[in-house]
Amino acid sequence: MDKLRIFLGSKSRRLQILAVVLGIAGSILVYYGTAQTVKFVIDGKQESIRSHAQTVSAALHAAGYDFTSDDYVWPNPESKLPQNAPVILNHSRTVHVILDGQSHEINCYQPMAANILAKADIKLYPGDSLWIDGLPANNQAASTQNVTRRLRLKRSIAITLSIDGARQIIHSSAATLGEALWEAGISLYAGDKIDPGLKTSLTEPLDVTLKRSRALAITADGSTMSTRVVGDTVGEVLSEAGLPLQGLDYSEPAESEIVPRDGRIKIVRVSEEVLIEQKPLPFDSQFEPDPETEIDQQSVVEEGTYGILANRVRVRYAEGEEVARFEESEWTASDPRPRIIGYGTKVVVRTMDTPDGPIEYWRAVSMYATSYSPCRLGVDYCSYNTAAGATLRKGIVAVLVRWYLDMVWQQVYVPGYGVGTIADTGGGIPGRKWIDLGYEDDDYVSWHNWVTVYFLTPVPEYIPYILN
Repeated sequence: MDKLRIFLGSKSRRLQILAVVLGIAGSILVYYGTAQTVKFVIDGKQESIRSHAQTVSAALHAAGYDFTSDDYVWPNPESKLPQNAPVILNHSRTVHVILDGQSHEINCYQPMAANILAKADIKLYPGDSLWIDGLPANNQAASTQNVTRRLRLKRSIAITLSIDGARQIIHSSAATLGEALWEAGISLYAGDKIDPGLKTSLTEPLDVTLKRSRALAITADGSTMSTRVVGDTVGEVLSEAGLPLQGLDYSEPAESEIVPRDGRIKIVRVSEEVLIEQKPLPFDSQFEPDPETEIDQQSVVEEGTYGILANRVRVRYAEGEEVARFEESEWTASDPRPRIIGYGTKVVVRTMDTPDGPIEYWRAVSMYATSYSPCRLGVDYCSYNTAAGATLRKGIVAVLVRWYLDMVWQQVYVPGYGVGTIADTGGGIPGRKWIDLGYEDDDYVSWHNWVTVYFLTPVPEYIPYILN
């Protein structure tokens, strides 16, 4: 204590001590006064420290961060600390880059994929596909991540596409042609024709032909089907649509014509059926003498039957309506059988009283009677001679030529007229048994009525049993 008093005893000594203390305190104040807050962004993370460092490098080392030439430091490590900006340190890391299946390793401090590729001198081309840590590059999560560890790049393939003759080139890294077209926004419609197929792998440049289908409305069997096809002719598009013409079917327009602009086609269904048509074949009448039946009487011995004439006819229908008939063959399915008529040949002689006296006759026939005279022949002249060479007068009668040949000079009795001799011919009245009664012009009497004509005996040797 005494020594301290001796040491501090003098004034000059005390001043020396005070100067030393003040110097130490000043140094301490200067030391703390020169320290500053340094901000850092280390691999994307922010932090700050107090440091007396004057350069970027010294500040990083003071903060405990080492770096190499492959790392990114900003500002330059040898430069002074920035006043209003943080010091940035991005450590380099190994990034695996797979290019078209080949793996490469790149040391890079850049977190963005584009910068990594630029450092590796890898350029992106239209259509290339890039995946960042397993996610497509256009995925938001991939594009915003701070650290990239794996890149996969697949180069695009050039596709020369001809669509209905118009050419364009697209680039795609898709696995198949179909995926590439979808990515390029090229829509395909049902019925489009593409060569090669959509499942073709993209391993080399491709020439692709796409023929667009067209919309069609096909009417068939009462309904309309909408579809798309690529053919040029009606027949081609119907086949593509699964509706080829069959048998006798036809289309409107015809199958050889170009598909119409309005795309409307109608299929007309045609069918045929074979019919067997039958027509009756008339039968004849055959006459047989019947000695048990009196003359001018007839009886049916056997009824006739019609035959059958068969005709094979092919009938064609369009949409259910008949449009044509074709006769293919004709044959007799069954022959007609004639009707057998028995005509009487039995002659019976009878007598009858008349105003002109009794007569004996062997035949009586109902006939339509007319009359004529030399100048009433129905012509513009007069004639007095008959076919048999007699003179026309009352008592001369005329009949049809075919009767006259068998009856010339036979005598008949006509009530109201008297006895007449068949000695002339006339035209008769169609459909009627007829007799023309002769007169002279002076005693002419007009006849137009039915009468019974009695054929007088003797019975002639030749008798026409059937009068027609």
